[in-house]
Amino acid sequence: MRKIVFNIILFLALLAWIGGVSFGQEISSSPSPVSPSVVTLDDCIKMAFQEHPRLKSSLALRDAAQAGIRQVEASYYPQVSFTSSYSYSHTSVLDVSSDSYSNSFSLSQKILDFGRTAYSVMIARENLNMANYDLLIDSDAIILAVKESYYQAVAAEKTMEVNREAVDQSELHLKQARGYYEVGRKAKIEVTKAEVDLANAKLDLIKSENSVRTTRAQLANAIGITGEFSYPLNDTVTFVQLDITLEQALSYARQYRPELLKLKCRENSYIASLNKAKAEYYPVISGSTGYGFSNQHPNLEKNRWSWGVTLDLDLFDGGYRKSAVEEAQNNLISSRALQERQWQEIYLETQQAYYNLKEAESKVEVLEKALESARENFSLAQGRYEVGVGSNLEFTDARVSLQQAKNNLISAVLDYHIARARLEKSMGLNLMNKDSLSL
Repeated sequence: MRKIVFNIILFLALLAWIGGVSFGQEISSSPSPVSPSVVTLDDCIKMAFQEHPRLKSSLALRDAAQAGIRQVEASYYPQVSFTSSYSYSHTSVLDVSSDSYSNSFSLSQKILDFGRTAYSVMIARENLNMANYDLLIDSDAIILAVKESYYQAVAAEKTMEVNREAVDQSELHLKQARGYYEVGRKAKIEVTKAEVDLANAKLDLIKSENSVRTTRAQLANAIGITGEFSYPLNDTVTFVQLDITLEQALSYARQYRPELLKLKCRENSYIASLNKAKAEYYPVISGSTGYGFSNQHPNLEKNRWSWGVTLDLDLFDGGYRKSAVEEAQNNLISSRALQERQWQEIYLETQQAYYNLKEAESKVEVLEKALESARENFSLAQGRYEVGVGSNLEFTDARVSLQQAKNNLISAVLDYHIARARLEKSMGLNLMNKDSLSL
């Protein structure tokens, strides 16, 4: 129980750090203010925490579970009621009229129910804990979706820059080819080939421009907003390795995954339900007192006091209590089996995320070296063509190789960031990672 309480408190504190959201109030429907110059990943996550309908729904369900606790706890307190009646009658034959009134106050208090109310409160509190973990589960999913969409949007913009640079290089190359052709140093086919290369480069640029628009629309959807996402993104490319072992990743997942913690709360709820079902075999003892006054005759008023103790015990219920105990026992068995299965799925998810991260790290290292070689090769090919000793094919191959190497590295860094985000989510650390990386 202490661990559950600690995780919930930590979760709420981290949400407050990320989004500045007040959980005692309704989330504002207006977009959060962001810097007009550049939007970071943290800015997008803050916007999602304020705007996403899924979180608003989870918060409302959490508040509903909180109200459910207060409803159950009401049984601890006395129940006070007031009844008032008035009647008037008239007999036409005798021409006689009469009226009467009656007023009464009553107070009842449950004295002993052998834990029924206490177990009901436990169930309600575990329902609140599960609602909090549902909120955490939704938050993890939204953060992961925002991270993936953000990295994809930035990667699309970086790819567009590379393709625009390729268009510039192709245009310059076409001018050089035309110049050489006009002075008779190159054949007409050199110009034609350069024109084809320029058309292909422009086609790549058109595709990348559409990819930018598409990924920005996906980012807006991940944040939970409708409309165009026109903020400029922070496109700084960084690569920082995550130093963690598989054993550490699995340990974090076992400790922090909200799905497991939610199932533990459900197990506690079923334990309380089982104890409550067993308590139904015992009586309920309650006390009551009341005061009333009435006039049954115009000139006569009567006051009355009453008090008493009630013992309520079902002697025969057709097997209802026995079936309730069996139901609670089987629910408990099912909950524990689901915990085991959930851990198996999380174990596999964490393993796959870890291996994908290591693969992405290796790809980045290899492609960084490949980019260095492609740059050197392009520089040589460009220099040879400028002095008239290189061929058009040699230049085109070098330019395409450089463009592909840049795009491959961008894709690899994107894969790394997404793999890292998925590993953090699989470990249950999405809200704990304050050192966010930008692509």
